[in-house]
Amino acid sequence: PWVVLLYAQALDGRKKSTKALTQNSAVVNCEAVPEADRAAWVTYLAKNRNLTLPPSALQRLACLDPWTLDRVDLE
Repeated sequence: PWVVLLYAQALDGRKKSTKALTQNSAVVNCEAVPEADRAAWVTYLAKNRNLTLPPSALQRLACLDPWTLDRVDLE
């Protein structure tokens, strides 16, 4: 069995290749994390590493720009 993972900001539904992908595979939409939920995600990632963050560090990580879970996890 083969697994192929494609990451794209958006898919152009008018294209033949996109139509083939969506008809023959699983497409998962991943929305951006809302600003209001970022602190909770930072806390979750820190707890997974057995870390306790002071409020100033939590705020700094929640305000990173651009903000992604991968970037926060690397910090």
